Order: sequence, then C-alpha cells, then structure tokens
Amino acid sequence: MWYIFMIGIALTAGFGLIGPAVAMYSDTVLIQERVATGELTGKIVFTEVDESGEIGAYDGTDGHLISFGIEGSGGAYGFTLENRGTIPVRLSPTITAAGVLEVDCDLPSSLDPGETAAGWIALDAAAEAGDYSFQVDIECIQWNADSNDPDWWRDALRIDGLVTLAEPSPDRGVPEESPQASGQEPSDRLALEQPENIGGETVPTSE
Repeated sequence: MWYIFMIGIALTAGFGLIGPAVAMYSDTVLIQERVATGELTGKIVFTEVDESGEIGAYDGTDGHLISFGIEGSGGAYGFTLENRGTIPVRLSPTITAAGVLEVDCDLPSSLDPGETAAGWIALDAAAEAGDYSFQVDIECIQWNADSNDPDWWRDALRIDGLVTLAEPSPDRGVPEESPQASGQEPSDRLALEQPENIGGETVPTSE
C-alpha cells in the first residue's frame, strides 16, 4: 500500500509544478505606443506672388493655384512656396504652353518642413497680337517616394497664365508741316514760298 501513497505524493507535486509553468506561458505583455503619421497633402502652398498674379484654390485647397494675367511679350514673375507639413518633399514641374510661348519654371528641387523658397516663371512670347495661355503643374512628392508610384503621399499645385499681346500702335501719319501732308512735291512747295518782285517791291507769293 505504501507505493500507492508515494504515487499520490508524486502526482500532487507534479501538478503543483505544472501550474506556475502554464501561468508563465499564458501571461500577456502589453506595450502601449502612439504612432503618428506625417502631414503632406494640402500642406505645400503658395504664400506670395507678384502683382501680375493672384493666389487661389485648386481642387478645393486654398493656396494651391496662382493665376497670372500678363500683358506684354516677356519677363520674369516671382512667387513663394512654403512647406507647412512635416514631411520633406521633392518638387517636379510640368509645363504646358502654346507653341508661340517659351515658358521656364525655376523651382527648388526639394522643400523641407517649415522651409520657404522662391520660384520664378520666365516668359518669352514672339507672336501676333492675341491671347495665349500656359500652365505649370507642380507635383510635390514625399522625399523618399518613387515618382511613378501613385500610392505615395503627394500634393499638387498649379500655375495658370494668360498672356495678352496687344496690337501695335497705329501709324499717326505724317505731320502737316511736311510737304507730303499737303499733297505737294517738295519742289512745288519751295516755288510757292519764293518772293516775287513786282514794281520794284518784293511781294511774297501766295495761293
């Protein structure tokens, strides 16, 4: 009978050791952490533009459009960009313009969070009088993105421009004092102005 008693003691001790082991492997470790994503969309904006342009909304986002109204055949027109987000971006402009317009867009290649940078539109128009349009689409892509991947965060800005070339000033004609204005040849005009001697007196000739 004593060996039955010993088996009972062994089983009791074994179950007693299994309990803590099971408890250890079933324990749960909780790690609490807050992960915040960066901000890019809607955060790259135009903040200033010269007197030839006006800042407005593009696709419902304020500060994303400049509209230029330009009179004349050329010049440089400035603006300012600001990154109000938390992600560095790369800037990539695409220019679309009428064939008679030569348009160049000078931008920084990248813009860090909180950074402000100047940009320029350089314009040269050699064409007949009329209205000619151009457009610059500026793609703002997060700094480590592949520009061909549509899933990366990005923002889009636009510059629209209308160039007006005026008709040349009309010819104001020849001044009246010239011989051509009176319809006379220079020699005829000179003959009429020569004085004539009558009766020993010199009398100017008039019509």
